[in-house]
Amino acid sequence: SDIVPDPATARINSSCEQMIQSLSKAPGATVAVLSSRRTADIKGRIKVPGIHIGGCSGLEWIIAGKGLFRRNLDPERIRHNRYRALPALKRLKNIYGVIVEDKYWSVTIHFRRAGKASAEQVGEILNTKPLHNFRKYSGPDAVEIQFSRFGNKASGLRFLCELIDYNASPGSITYSGDDENDASAMKWVLDQGGTAITVGRLPLVRKSILADSPADLASKVLKLPGLTSSSYCISNQA
Repeated sequence: SDIVPDPATARINSSCEQMIQSLSKAPGATVAVLSSRRTADIKGRIKVPGIHIGGCSGLEWIIAGKGLFRRNLDPERIRHNRYRALPALKRLKNIYGVIVEDKYWSVTIHFRRAGKASAEQVGEILNTKPLHNFRKYSGPDAVEIQFSRFGNKASGLRFLCELIDYNASPGSITYSGDDENDASAMKWVLDQGGTAITVGRLPLVRKSILADSPADLASKVLKLPGLTSSSYCISNQA
């Protein structure tokens, strides 16, 4: 999505939505959207039929025409870790300019609007108990804290391939994203001979293509050869 002051108001960029609609109508193409949000949340933001929707970084998927599938969400561990993290999260929420986005299985700490002193406070809290024990992924002016042992987007993408019986062949997968967790999926895609696109100023992984905005991403994707007969996964633009 375009960057907005309140993460709850984020919507998919219009250019990316048009791109997804175009790809979803192409014969032989497989299109998926992967996010750290829950699938129910994503489904309410993206109104494109016939695509696969991945939530919790791929721990749950809504497969088009089949329904919801989950793996390794580990609800007991999530509840336990949320309880442990609650005092630190309250401290973070009280820092000026910081937004704590609660997705239940994880939380994302947004500090784009925070000043230098506030950002330093965030760093100090993240690096002390119990938060320093949790898996964390950095993104543009944000850090996601995961309460599950699982939640790597590379694993989530492999789970999708299993669910839809998709055998990745060289050049058959294109993946885009903008944060540290996306980098794990990009490395896997590149290892399969696919294409990775970083949305940002610097490449997340070596050999990824750069797109400076969601609109630029949409333009670059539609110019790639062979996408109408391959799989495309867009991450974190919703």
